Amino acid sequence: MSRSPRSYSTSDLSRKSGDIIAEALRHPVIITQRNKPRLVLLNI
Repeated sequence: MSRSPRSYSTSDLSRKSGDIIAEALRHPVIITQRNKPRLVLLNI
């Protein structure tokens, strides 16, 4: 069963960038702005 990507706000990204980037190394992470999806962080 596939896991749905976790999402964080741009404010969360500013405060917890290291943790969010570490999570993105394991699976895609969605970044939202004003409650709308804007970016996806993923490992290459």
